Amino acid sequence: TDTHARAMRIKIHLSARDLPVDAAASRCYATVSEGDVELGRTEEIEGTSEPDWEKGIVIDDGESKDITAKVHAAEDDEVLAEVDLNVGEALAMKFNATGKKTEGG
Repeated sequence: TDTHARAMRIKIHLSARDLPVDAAASRCYATVSEGDVELGRTEEIEGTSEPDWEKGIVIDDGESKDITAKVHAAEDDEVLAEVDLNVGEALAMKFNATGKKTEGG
């Protein structure tokens, strides 16, 4: 193995918009997973249909991972929203080849 390989830590900022009305009256939290392995979980937020988890979730060696982010109702863990993405592709859209932030990214 290459002992000089660089590890990458990525902070994922999570937010949701237009959750069901009943979600706004209760608590919700978000998770990030790779397959069946949970990589992180946010704190619970109460009383909004547009939660924004400022702390985010930090994942290690995330550059090429396919991950799933889910928003759950805290009462029963029901999934209220879900998105799948490849971290490397998301980073490529945010930054150009020189590592500079792209306009609108």
